[in-house]
Amino acid sequence: MSSPAAVDLPSVWQREAAVPATRWGDVRTPTRVDLAIVGGGLMAAWLAYHASARAAGRWTIAVLSDRALADGASGRNAGFVLGGTSELYASLVGQLGRPAARELLALSQTNRQLVRTVLGPDGGRAEYRETGSLYLGASDEGETLANTVRWLVEDGVAAESWPLGRVPSSLRSLGLPHAAFFPEDGAVQPVQLAARLVHQAGRAGVQWYTGARVNAWTAQDEAGVRLAVGGDHVLAERVVLCTNAWLGQLVPALARVVRPTRGQVLATGPVALDYPYPVYADHGYLYWRPRPDGSLVLGGRRDRDVETEATDVLALNPRIQDALTALAARLVGGPATVAHRWAGIMGFTPDHLPLVGPMAPGLWVAGGFSGHGVAMTGAVGDLLAQHLLSGAPLPPSLDPARFYAPA
Repeated sequence: MSSPAAVDLPSVWQREAAVPATRWGDVRTPTRVDLAIVGGGLMAAWLAYHASARAAGRWTIAVLSDRALADGASGRNAGFVLGGTSELYASLVGQLGRPAARELLALSQTNRQLVRTVLGPDGGRAEYRETGSLYLGASDEGETLANTVRWLVEDGVAAESWPLGRVPSSLRSLGLPHAAFFPEDGAVQPVQLAARLVHQAGRAGVQWYTGARVNAWTAQDEAGVRLAVGGDHVLAERVVLCTNAWLGQLVPALARVVRPTRGQVLATGPVALDYPYPVYADHGYLYWRPRPDGSLVLGGRRDRDVETEATDVLALNPRIQDALTALAARLVGGPATVAHRWAGIMGFTPDHLPLVGPMAPGLWVAGGFSGHGVAMTGAVGDLLAQHLLSGAPLPPSLDPARFYAPA
């Protein structure tokens, strides 16, 4: 590649599936709801799914998305369903302490169970497979990776330190000296997962809208929150902003907390690989996974151009895409046919943990998943639904108040 792409390209997941919704204004739109969810990704879909199930018909719920559903990071990632957060478990323990780290680890385990429940035991069209995942650590990650395995096992989670001789030969050639395998991890077709959630929640009465751009919100004391949706208004008793990288557009104080960050991804044609599981490597800057059709989805290399990728502009970065193409060739042992390239915008927080909690009376946020939304949003959505319905507590480690005190 020699120059940046001038147009946004859909991901391979988006090419394969679409998530149905009603265009705002095409039918009579609501003026008052019990719960308005702003955003159209997996966080919004999971929250709608759980809230509609737990409310059991007692609430009117509307999802308001400016763009097509699963058009953001939720439909543009590699579809890893991992344990923990974006940090290795030992790093998370060092950051939060063992009890809080264990709580977030449990969330990710619950998340996998929820994905399995929604998609069925065979994964359905969403290709969900619990193949395990392999982490290949750089030279400075040895101690952290060893502690990660040891502490996970102590906390009842399957994890294995692998000698390099057990690593497939095609991966040993990368020169990364440490390896660990996590048998419970897996991967999914994320847009198909979103479509399944939308279908299930729709059957429970959730109203899904695209083209519903929320321009502003105003707290209305005991009446809830007034949303400006284009030229219309919706009064909601509760509002949850699930706009991830774009939280700062509606809550300016979060603009300095949630940083839009672009990720580059590609998909090859069918290749021959001697392993079925997703792989993370080198501080998480590399990741790839084989698909059941024999193709390879590969992303990362943001470390090659960090400054350029700190953006909310969807475009292909030639420098990084070239590096990914070279990596694909190395992984398959020869030239790899690139079938598709795309990019996605993630939302990163300073501590790489999401923001989940209240921001103002009647207003909550759930975003900033720092590249690991597929692995967390199902469980977070259920916790948040329980919180909204009954006041159940949310994890203190995810409270937005750690960066910004609620109004």
